[in-house]
Order: sequence, then C-alpha cells, then structure tokens
Amino acid sequence: MKPSLRLTGIVMVLFVLLLSASATMAADPGLAYPPNSEATDTKAGSLLYYNAYTSVPAGDTANTKINVTNTNDQSGVAIHVFFVDGSSCSVADYYICLTANQTYSFYASDYDPGFSGYIVMIAVDRRGFPATLIS
Repeated sequence: MKPSLRLTGIVMVLFVLLLSASATMAADPGLAYPPNSEATDTKAGSLLYYNAYTSVPAGDTANTKINVTNTNDQSGVAIHVFFVDGSSCSVADYYICLTANQTYSFYASDYDPGFSGYIVMIAVDRRGFPATLIS
C-alpha cells in the first residue's frame, strides 16, 4: 500500500473519531432531548456507530446485515458510510440517500466484501459536511 494512501486512511479514521467525540444526538423536529440524555441504541442521531461487522463474499454465514432508518417524516437525508477494516484501518466509503421515513437494509458484503471491522455513518449536507439535524 502506498504511504500516501495509508496516511489518508489514518487521517480519515482520526477525523471520524474526532467527529464521534464531538457529535450530539439529533432530536425529533421541535423536541429537544434533556441535557442529561445519554447515547443509546433507541434514539435518532446524526452519527451512527456500528462497533463490529463481518462480510463474507460467498454465502451469508458471517455476513452482517445493516438497517438504517431516516426518522424524519418531512425531509430526506444523505449519509456518508465508512467501513473501517479492523486489521489494517483501511477505509471504504460510500453515500446513501434516504427519503422521509425510509429504511435501507444491506449486507456488509454488498459494499466491503471480505473484511471485518466497524462502521461509522454520518448525516451530511449537500457539500458533504456533517449535517445539523435540529430544526
């Protein structure tokens, strides 16, 4: 692997970790969560973190299925998805767009076959910058 690609991957992972450290939970439109609210797997958010995935290109014996839902009932959202390989820290990424109330399901092998690691999803605006989802 070229040093510049490896450095790019490391910088991307550091950027995502920095975002995850400073991200806030998104609220339902017009309703703010209490200030002492803790992150859970039952609240909507503009940053999603899946701590483990496995993708096997042939078969689905160890293939992680991911479901993501846009909980906003009035507008769509673009999501930047990062697959981070757990052994080399290499990053594969792609974008998905969800309409209001849409759920999208996929297998990890659809986008990053043959790897295991973790996934970070960030809601982004038209420029690709992290979006603020508070209305």
